[in-house]
Amino acid sequence: MHHCLFISEIVSLIGENLEPSTLAKVSRTCRALTDPALNVLWRSQNSLGPLIQVMPSDLWAVVASEEHRFDDFVKTVNIVNFLRGLEETDWTRFEYYGRKIRRLKNDFENPTDIFIAHEDVLMALSAYRPVRTLLPSLREISLDLKQENIFRSMPFFQCLLGPTVQHVGIHFDGLADAAALPSLLSSIVRMCPDISSFEVIRDDDFSNGRRPVPYHSLCIQRNLRHVDINDSMPAEVILHLGQLPSLRTWRSVVVTSGPELRWFTTHGERFLNLRHFSFTAVGWNTAAEIIHSMRCPFETLSVHVVDDTPREHWDTHSAFGRFLRSFDRHPALLLLKDLEIEGNVVISENDHETRKSLSDTLEKLLRSLTSVLLRLVLDVQAMNCLLDNIFLLSTDLWPRLRVLRLVGRGTPRVTLGGLVFVLDSCPDLVVLDVSALWRPFLTNRVTHCSRNSRITTMRMCDSEIENPVGVFRCLSLMFPRLRQVWNIRFQAENGEGWRQLRQMLQESALCAAWEP
Repeated sequence: MHHCLFISEIVSLIGENLEPSTLAKVSRTCRALTDPALNVLWRSQNSLGPLIQVMPSDLWAVVASEEHRFDDFVKTVNIVNFLRGLEETDWTRFEYYGRKIRRLKNDFENPTDIFIAHEDVLMALSAYRPVRTLLPSLREISLDLKQENIFRSMPFFQCLLGPTVQHVGIHFDGLADAAALPSLLSSIVRMCPDISSFEVIRDDDFSNGRRPVPYHSLCIQRNLRHVDINDSMPAEVILHLGQLPSLRTWRSVVVTSGPELRWFTTHGERFLNLRHFSFTAVGWNTAAEIIHSMRCPFETLSVHVVDDTPREHWDTHSAFGRFLRSFDRHPALLLLKDLEIEGNVVISENDHETRKSLSDTLEKLLRSLTSVLLRLVLDVQAMNCLLDNIFLLSTDLWPRLRVLRLVGRGTPRVTLGGLVFVLDSCPDLVVLDVSALWRPFLTNRVTHCSRNSRITTMRMCDSEIENPVGVFRCLSLMFPRLRQVWNIRFQAENGEGWRQLRQMLQESALCAAWEP
């Protein structure tokens, strides 16, 4: 055996960089690589199915197979069940390989066929050894309760939980899932006392009669660093999270104007180390109150605003203005690397005074952002109040910007020529989606520094086009590798101008493919 294989770092690199099929062969042919290879092969599993298959062959069998159809592949899910009762001698290989599993994630969207355990298997395992932890090295568990087999197995998941688990993920939808969730949450937080990351994704529409889920059991967790739950939180939980010095990331929380809103504050030394925050607010006034009270030095901030009042009663432009002003002197403005704001703002095309006021307030916010900014996404109607001079900000303020999305509604006022300022000063830009008037401009404005070879696709929301041939010439100079343009949410998407532009881009791509 080569002496290099005695160096653990080299052995680890070999295991990390080989394909699973090759790694399986290596584990059978090279003694020095057997354990490291098996550790890599077993550390992440979709289910307990593979672990059941290493038990004696007379114990188990595939009792059913189901086909799951996705957009571009068909996946076969094989269900494994026991044929007889468990005996003590059945556990040897189960325990050996079970100690290697560190991550259990129900990944049904992976195209590889999988084997999953029937709910009777989990019931038998938990009944035979009700106290012992089956996976003693498990660090991460992710449960997709939308899968019927996983949902039926929920009462027996306790046998998989233990003090080593630090990352928990739950994906569910529907009233039945929500009704069964409290007991599962209670078991998880009780049996896994050292959770650092907790994620819950629910797919049902929160504005359509969601069944509330009591997350009170989270209050016994003391080391949470990452919380991602796209749901509303009880005041007790918000109060607890605010007192955790370990909390650095809190994403997707839904906030209404109810009594729990007052706990979203940094007063009293709350949320001391929170740096990454995203929330969905019901109304711009609610969002404004949160930004005004949460004076954390955020590095990433995402605000999504919805409104459940009838459209004819909307007065969103005044509330949106208040939201923008809530950023005044906010400590996050100096540190933000990622800012995203999305929501509806109703402004009449003829209300020039309101449009001018919001444009000035919005420009003041953008001028407050600094050179650390990497990603800026503003998806609100008010973006169409802005003029080309907004792009001059990037010349001095955002040299490291990689993603810029300024999406408005209605008639755009910025033009294609305004993007030249962005390209001049943001050489690392990889995404550029702006609602604009696509109109040709004098190409002598495009210098060598104004050309971006990274961008191959652009999405121009609610944009208009004039003179497609002239626009194509400008685009070819600014974006030499541009191959696709999508114009989202605009009626003229299928108009002759856009059709001509797409055709010229496609022909340009074909010509580029033939270049030596």
